[in-house]
Amino acid sequence: MASEVPAKIGIDGKEYEVSKFSDSVKSLIATHAKWREELIEARLLAAKAEYAIRALEAEISELVKKEIAAAAALLKAEESEAAPAEATTVGA
Repeated sequence: MASEVPAKIGIDGKEYEVSKFSDSVKSLIATHAKWREELIEARLLAAKAEYAIRALEAEISELVKKEIAAAAALLKAEESEAAPAEATTVGA
């Protein structure tokens, strides 16, 4: 995205026509506009990354919980298979 030099700038509550300033000032205003645009783009990129990280964390949490539950169920099933059946005594 190409940054454009604004037609006017505001300083101390007053607006000034940029075209009336020296090339040096115009250059600084152009640099300011470019850096401001880059900052906005960086903030947007950071916000997108934060959202993606949160979504990934939620997905990881959900999958880990499912795997832990499945492992616990498997362990419980293995324990019940390995436990000897209780002997029943009839009429002692």
